Amino acid sequence: MAWFLPGVLGNLFGGPATRMYPFQKREPFENARGQIVFDGSKCNLCGACARRCPSAVITVDRTARTFRFENFRCIICEACAEVCPKKALTLDNHYRAPAYVKDVLLYNAPPEEKPAVAAAKEA
Repeated sequence: MAWFLPGVLGNLFGGPATRMYPFQKREPFENARGQIVFDGSKCNLCGACARRCPSAVITVDRTARTFRFENFRCIICEACAEVCPKKALTLDNHYRAPAYVKDVLLYNAPPEEKPAVAAAKEA
C-alpha cells in the first residue's frame, strides 16, 4: 500500500493533467485535416474538382456559372484540392465549427467577359 503514496501525493499537489478546453484551445497539428476552403476569385469553373471528388460533394455548372459545395458530405480526402489547376480549393488545418443546420456553399461566378477583339467584330 505504501507504493500508492507517491502517485496519490503527485495527483494531489500537481497541476491538472488536461487542458481547460473552452478557455485553452490547442493549436491544430501541421498536417491535420480540418476543412476545405474555397476561393471563388481564383476558380475558373473547369469542373476537375467535381470529377475527382469521391463523395460527390462538389457540383459545377458551367452554363449557369455556379459552384456548389456541401460541407457535411465532405470526407476531407483533399482529392479536389490536389487536382485544382488554379488552387481555388485548399485544405485548412482548423476544424469546422459545429452546426445545427447542414449548410451548402453556393458560389455564383460573375458573367464571362468577352475579349475586346471579339466585341469589336460584333459591333
